Amino acid sequence: MRGVNLGVVAEKVAEVLNLDKREVLVIDAGEEVITLDIMRKIVKAEDIIGKKGELLRALAEITGISLTPETSIHSKASSG
Repeated sequence: MRGVNLGVVAEKVAEVLNLDKREVLVIDAGEEVITLDIMRKIVKAEDIIGKKGELLRALAEITGISLTPETSIHSKASSG
C-alpha cells in the first residue's frame, strides 16, 4: 500500500455496506493491513453477508492498493 487516500477507503467500504461515509473510519493502516471501525451500533446482516467479492473489487479500484490471491477480509463484532 503506497499513497493510499484512507478517506477514499472508508468511503468505498461505506458504499458497499450501505452505510453513511461518516460511519466508517480507518483506525489503522500498515503496509499490508487496513483496520476499519464501523461506527454504528446495529448493522443489518444483509448489508454485510456475502460482500467479500464486492468489497475487494471496490478496494482494488483505489490508487495505491494492490490485491493478491491471498487478500482477505476479517471481521470482529464488538458489543458495547
